Amino acid sequence: MKKFLIAVIILLPAIVFARNYQIGVVASSSFQFAAESIELEIGRLIAGNNSADVNAYIYEPSVPVTKLAETIKEANSHSDILILIGEVAAGRTIGLKNLKPTVAVFSTKAPAGASFTYTITSDIDYNEEFTVFRKLFRYKNLKVLTSGYASCSSAMCKSGVDEIIGSVEVPYEIVSAEDLSGVDISTYFDKGDVALVMEQPQMTENEYKSLLERLANAGVRTFSFGGYRDAELGVIAVNARDKGYVKTARTAAVAVSEIIAGQKGGQLKVNRTKGLVINMAPAALTGFYPDRHYIRSEEIINYDKTIIFDKYIGYKEALLQAVKRNEDVATGRIDLETAREMVKMSESAFRPTLNLSAGFSQIDDDRARISQGTSPERTGSVSVALQQIIYSEEVFSLKDQAVYNAKAMESLSRQAELDVLQAAAKAYLQVLLAKTYVNIAQDNLETTKYNYDLAKNRDVAGAANPAEIPRWEARIALSKIDVVNALNTHKSAMTELARIISEDIDGTYNLEPVTLDSDYSILSSFKGSMNILDRADVFDRFKKTMTDAAVENSVELASLEYLTGAADRSVLTAERKFYLPTVTAGGEYKRFVMKDGEASDTAPGWYDDTEWNVGVTASIPIYEGGRRSAQLSIEKTAVRKLYHEKAKAVKLVRQRMITALENARAAYDSFSLANESAVAAAKTLKIVSDLYSRGAVSITELIDSQNAKLNADMNTASSQYSFMERIVDVERAYGCFFAFAPDDQCEKLVTILKNSSK
Repeated sequence: MKKFLIAVIILLPAIVFARNYQIGVVASSSFQFAAESIELEIGRLIAGNNSADVNAYIYEPSVPVTKLAETIKEANSHSDILILIGEVAAGRTIGLKNLKPTVAVFSTKAPAGASFTYTITSDIDYNEEFTVFRKLFRYKNLKVLTSGYASCSSAMCKSGVDEIIGSVEVPYEIVSAEDLSGVDISTYFDKGDVALVMEQPQMTENEYKSLLERLANAGVRTFSFGGYRDAELGVIAVNARDKGYVKTARTAAVAVSEIIAGQKGGQLKVNRTKGLVINMAPAALTGFYPDRHYIRSEEIINYDKTIIFDKYIGYKEALLQAVKRNEDVATGRIDLETAREMVKMSESAFRPTLNLSAGFSQIDDDRARISQGTSPERTGSVSVALQQIIYSEEVFSLKDQAVYNAKAMESLSRQAELDVLQAAAKAYLQVLLAKTYVNIAQDNLETTKYNYDLAKNRDVAGAANPAEIPRWEARIALSKIDVVNALNTHKSAMTELARIISEDIDGTYNLEPVTLDSDYSILSSFKGSMNILDRADVFDRFKKTMTDAAVENSVELASLEYLTGAADRSVLTAERKFYLPTVTAGGEYKRFVMKDGEASDTAPGWYDDTEWNVGVTASIPIYEGGRRSAQLSIEKTAVRKLYHEKAKAVKLVRQRMITALENARAAYDSFSLANESAVAAAKTLKIVSDLYSRGAVSITELIDSQNAKLNADMNTASSQYSFMERIVDVERAYGCFFAFAPDDQCEKLVTILKNSSK
């Protein structure tokens, strides 16, 4: 009853003085969605008898200063509270008199002379932001694209620009967006330039999008300190993942509610959800492709728009796309997320549990009489119970096992990535090999046609056998069949690649040639270390070093190691259950909110309406029929099994590396011999063809020479790409792929190659 009276006393003034507030929101059409979000949040937050009507005063970007000032004055005259969105609207109020309580929403701090009741700014550390983007783009010089908007208060805009520019740590050049109007972007930007795009309040959303498209088409790589929407419109990278203006709108609603409550005001920060958002559509236009770890850990949007039918797909792009899109990788990441949530779930057992319950019971007159001795009674109660586990071996074990399992799942997720990278790389090389076969078949067809012409010349001269012409005609038909088959093989290889990288299965793509000189691949390192493959003693030492490194880096072994750790923890738990108790503490507070009837009337005067208890419980099972002993035996058996599996995996990892290296050496030898064979076959065909034209040799010798060259060319192509595929197998066996920026493991591999080749 006392609490009820206190609540009435507190709420009575609010009821008496409740009123309807007029909220005026001044914003450009670019921020109209933000204004709508603020209206929605104010409606949710303003509770009780108070109410609020939100009126939006929307102006078009680049509005003249006088008209904008009139809009602000109109909003001020019809409102109890003003909300100003953006530097332009906020800046126009500086110096104006008789303003209503004002909430100013913008990205930078207010300059001297501004007197807003509340300022709402983004929680941005510009030094940190520049560090993030400098690592992403690796720029050494920076262009800063400002607005130069005349309607923006010079004090407000200068304050924002100065704050940002003061954090730039590299040489920079400021370019005004007004200077780009009607001129070629190349006048101020070079292809490959990196530009910070600052807020452009003078532009509509479509105009801003058009500007970003012009920059991307000119090869300018852009980033901004704006939000997710900037990335959607065409900025390549932003460091904020919040979609929409929900956080800002809620903060503005809080400011309005505090003004209504009579608070003095101040500065409120909007905490952005940090994390890179990379728009691959404009990135692809500029030729920028982020390193692999960004693709794995950051949010990528519009990735599909970078892949179009009949487009050029580079080797690095194909592998990157496979990791980003492949279903096996996605499934592995989902399993990893689930394992991490299991860790959180296991940790919840260490926290107290709090339960609230209510009850009601009634004994009426009839049942009281029948029970003989029970009095009629009606009671209602509310209770709060708190329980905390002080010690539980099983709870501790579950948490430790969840951590081990999460780490194991992380290794399995990495394994899925490596497997997909290997499959994508080999499929890419298979397409290139199939394309080479097509070229060889087409060259052979042209050679056959040339020899057919020679046969016709011989026939005219009377030196040819009558069967030579139809024989060459048959050879032409067979050569055409070879071309058709080669094209079909190429198409099949293309569909396999498309499947792995989740591309249009029926697409046709122009791929980047991959050679031993590709500087983003381990192939280039191997080319500089061929003496490793040439010398048996060096190769044996290299093979041992690589095999040991493969065991050390193996994600499969890491996964089994973590699973073994979890199993060992289970054994420890099973052993401790014999002698360690489970200790819990708990308490309950119960209050009877209603108690009447004859039974309650007979209670002594000192008997109040509350009950409470506190206790600590320790329990340990004494005998469970041998269940614990059996459980311990099962857990130990599981550990032994895992140790055997780990030993087996070590052998498989070592075998995989040894096989990959031996195959690479064999393919290297085949490649060298095939090159020699191809050179000799080409010389032979040239000589025999010349002799055939002069009637010195028969058609059989020319056909044999042509077939020898065809086979030599096919063997050369096959051995070349076979060698590169074997190198891919080595990369997979070691645990890193050079198609991306080298990580620590790849750097170690380069070191091994250099040291082994000395």
